[in-house]
Amino acid sequence: MKIKTIEKAVSIFEESASIHAKASIIGDYKVANKNYDKVMDAIVFLHEVGHLSDLYALLNHDDIGVRLSAAYALLPVCEDRSKAVLSALAHDNFGILSLNAEMVLEQWKEGKLVYPFQDEFNKSKK
Repeated sequence: MKIKTIEKAVSIFEESASIHAKASIIGDYKVANKNYDKVMDAIVFLHEVGHLSDLYALLNHDDIGVRLSAAYALLPVCEDRSKAVLSALAHDNFGILSLNAEMVLEQWKEGKLVYPFQDEFNKSKK
């Protein structure tokens, strides 16, 4: 799938982040992995065109999975707000999603969080 517009990237991100979270909760790894890849593709596209911050509005999304993915994606460009969202998710009772938020915060704090537009991410996918 080739993303061609900023609007399409944000739309794909929003839909796929929601599906990814729901599939993760029920343990459907095939659907979760497929949609994780779509989320990462959208992040790469938005980063490449300098519009990663277009995900900012999604930090207030009703869907927990969308908020979680947006906070992850936005850590490099709006750290304080992203950390606040992740911290709130980590301290609520959202099961695996709360654990994911906690792990993202931990990896960020330790300087080990990797993004799909970084070489380290691409090496780990091989």
